[in-house]
Amino acid sequence: MYQIYEITRVLSIMTMIGQVIAMVTVIGFLFFRRSSFFWDRISKHAFFLAFVVAAVSTLGSLFFSEIAEYTPCKLCWFQRVFMYPLSLFYLLAFLRYKQSKLAEWYGMVMCSFGGVIATYHYFIQMTTPQDIAALTPCTVGGVSCTQYEILHFGYITIPLMALTGFVLIFLLMVIRKRFPSSAS
Repeated sequence: MYQIYEITRVLSIMTMIGQVIAMVTVIGFLFFRRSSFFWDRISKHAFFLAFVVAAVSTLGSLFFSEIAEYTPCKLCWFQRVFMYPLSLFYLLAFLRYKQSKLAEWYGMVMCSFGGVIATYHYFIQMTTPQDIAALTPCTVGGVSCTQYEILHFGYITIPLMALTGFVLIFLLMVIRKRFPSSAS
């Protein structure tokens, strides 16, 4: 049990690092509009970086359900539907289709849908029971979407981890689209 706690804590720290990276990226978009060495490097390796984020998210999800034995709720399953294919898709995009505009759009669409579900899931987890009574929370196998198995640093839950992954992949594809000449 102690090892599971330590792994979930490491995943939470990785989530915090991802959130900082996302904030720095958004701030960078606001202040560094022209092409730079930084954006060129990220754009060139966007498919590989997206693969790493999706693979870590997928493996983390599998860890929670298969090793830690946390039963996923209905909304967790929907988030998985949008994250799991991204691992394979971006591995193939990195290895084979480095010029594909379809890969950029596909990832952005999948991350948008998955991100909306993760945001909603996080919202219903973090609100008080009186607030969510009208939302009729889902249950699958006795697991409510409002319950959380982990809560690190006072705000990180599994849906927030998924949301961070979706946001990072989305931002990587935005960078790739915004700096297309560097991505070749």
